[in-house]
Amino acid sequence: MDRFRTYLFETHAEDEIRRWATSLEYFRFCRAYGGHANDGDQFLAAIGYSTEYDFLTVLGSLGLSSNELPADNPQPIPDKPYSCEEFFRFKDDVDDFPNLEQIGHCEIVGNKCFVWAEKQILTLSVVGSAENPYELSESDFLRAQRIDARLETLAARVIDPPQDNRNCICPKHFPMYWDNAA
Repeated sequence: MDRFRTYLFETHAEDEIRRWATSLEYFRFCRAYGGHANDGDQFLAAIGYSTEYDFLTVLGSLGLSSNELPADNPQPIPDKPYSCEEFFRFKDDVDDFPNLEQIGHCEIVGNKCFVWAEKQILTLSVVGSAENPYELSESDFLRAQRIDARLETLAARVIDPPQDNRNCICPKHFPMYWDNAA
């Protein structure tokens, strides 16, 4: 556990992470897995949905919409080389609803966010800046906080923790932060 705690608080002091964690209602600070995962720290929230109508209602509550995809939406062929330009023309569909396009990079209440739908869960991720996407800053926290306020209308649908492991700073894995938050 000591090695993990050292890693957990390597880039931000424990007090800062505790403040971030307890100041957010729905988003959670999730420390990168690190190593060869090529991931970064993120503020993460998850919202459940069931039907296509339900999914579109959730998106609408966030000020988002999904584009309808044509029935013959082209997909890349495995092992076939594509130029970057060709590859970026392919549109990702929502696995649950292949007729709808994934959201991806977007803005919620004017704040950059990455939104992805999979297995009846819509995840919202706030990551670091383009200059340093692997590490979060105070400005990233403030973006997450502004989006967090928008999630109030979806509170009953929020899945907590959005990432169920010790890298997710949440009441389940770090109850001592919330016990002493008052």
